Formats: sequence, C-alpha cells, structure tokens
Amino acid sequence: MRSSGEGAVDFDREFMDVRIILPTDDTASLDSRIVVDGDSGYLAVPEALRNRTGGLSWVGFPLVEEELAPFHPKAFLSRFEELEELEEQGAAVERVGNEVIEGLETTQYRVTKEAEVRTGPQGESLEKGVFEAHLWLSSDGFPVRTEWSTRLSTFVSHGSLTLFALGEPLDTLTPPEDEVIEAESLQAAVSRVFRTQGLE
Repeated sequence: MRSSGEGAVDFDREFMDVRIILPTDDTASLDSRIVVDGDSGYLAVPEALRNRTGGLSWVGFPLVEEELAPFHPKAFLSRFEELEELEEQGAAVERVGNEVIEGLETTQYRVTKEAEVRTGPQGESLEKGVFEAHLWLSSDGFPVRTEWSTRLSTFVSHGSLTLFALGEPLDTLTPPEDEVIEAESLQAAVSRVFRTQGLE
C-alpha cells in the first residue's frame, strides 16, 4: 500500500497545504488534500462524497501535539534539529549523502526503528515490524522530502511527501467556517469521508 503527496509550507504562519493520494486497493486511489493551520487541520471532501458531510467541502480536526506521530502532517512544520532525539527513542540514524531537491541543498538521513502497529477492524491486534524513513533536510533542518515505510508480517505500507516553496508566503487561506464540519481527529475525519472506500 503506497500513499504519496506534495505541498507547500509557510513556516512563519505554521501553515501547510498538501495534496495526498491515498490508495483504496491495488488498482484505485483517492486524490485528497489536507490543510494545516496552527493547531487545526482540514481534510478536503471530494465533491462526489459530500453527501456524507451535509454538502460541506471540508472536515476539520484538531492537531494535538502530544498525540502526533513522528511523520504526522504537523510534524513537517517543525525543524528536525535534534536527530539525537530519534536515537534516544531507539531509532538508528545514518547520514546517507547530499542532494539538491526543489533547488535546495539537502542532507539525506536514513532512520530505522522497530514498529508496533495496531491492526484489525477495531485495532485489537498488535503487530511488530520495522519502520524506515529517509529524510532530506535543508540547511535549516526542514524536511524537503520524506519517504517512509512500515513492514509488518501481514502488509507493507509506503508513503512519500515532497515540500516546495519552503519559507515563501502562501496565498492559500484556511477553509471558511461555513464550509467545515468538525471531527474529533484526523482518523475520524478520514473515516467519515472515506469509510466505504477501502481505507479503514
């Protein structure tokens, strides 16, 4: 299963606008969009699925710092200044080399660690595997590109995200309140919109 995305970040505003492609099965995928504004996130609702949101275009959800996974969207608003912190969490960090991405000089790192992922319809099973990520960091410590994978005995999940226009002001605005229906989390937002699309 592979997901991918690309987008832009305004670090001064703590604002991010990312297009994400989510797989539904081996042959199909859904093209969606996530906007992050400070502690608030918004998932775009495809027009064909807006009957699930009362015709509204966005599902809003809170971003709570202590609940964020290392590569949750809001994590990209933070500098990776302390790779040592990942090592303290049991990860192996290796410097791979240098590469120019989106016109920026970056340093590539590989991060690997043991992973524990809850699986099953209700998350009743706990599987152990390996999580691996490649980070291309700018000289300021921002992740210009990230690729990651989680390998378990039952499945392999891949993802990637490339950011452009780093540090440049964005014209994108937060979705208007009258176009947003609220959800308690990103997972709840995805479930509400795509619950019959093979994403649960």
